[in-house]
Amino acid sequence: MRLAVPKETKLGEQRVAVVPGDLARLTGVGIEVVVQSGAGDAALYTDHDYESAGATLALGAEEVYAGADLIAKVNAPTLDEVGIFPSGISVLSFLAPSSHLDVVKALAARQATAFSFELVPRISRAQAMDALSSRPRWPVTARSWWRPAGLPSFPPLMTAAGRSPGPGPRDGAGVAGLQAIATARRLGAVVSAYDVRAAPRRK
Repeated sequence: MRLAVPKETKLGEQRVAVVPGDLARLTGVGIEVVVQSGAGDAALYTDHDYESAGATLALGAEEVYAGADLIAKVNAPTLDEVGIFPSGISVLSFLAPSSHLDVVKALAARQATAFSFELVPRISRAQAMDALSSRPRWPVTARSWWRPAGLPSFPPLMTAAGRSPGPGPRDGAGVAGLQAIATARRLGAVVSAYDVRAAPRRK
């Protein structure tokens, strides 16, 4: 299997779908990883980092997609990108299909199989596929606990852990919540946590 990791085209996007530290697990099961040159620059990963980890570099978009079986992207592809995808390709991304119906139709026309990460149920059985918790939510939560005295408290929030009527942020005790708790504790905060699910009790 050949996995293509292109450079993100969305303005201001600094993330990359696959980082060098993940390559060993992919190449270890026989997956060939091809990374577009410069794909990791905004995330501070150089082309040399990817080559050292076992990836092959491609100079441009057409080269990175050529012969690929699978594409990993952060953002939904553009129509121009879909136009050079190989027929029958599989795409892993935050597709937001309801906001990109034209892209969904274009993918269907190319007989692509698309996996939209934000639509994977955030339940214990799917924890290994949870790409949402790795997104930059927990630093905001952690900083919000550590606010100077006198600032207004946070309004009630609706989260995966339910609605909280009282002040302060609520993020549950899942992957992102536990990271926020650890960060707040290191900053000296007194933290209380709860989660309505049974799974966090086993962590």
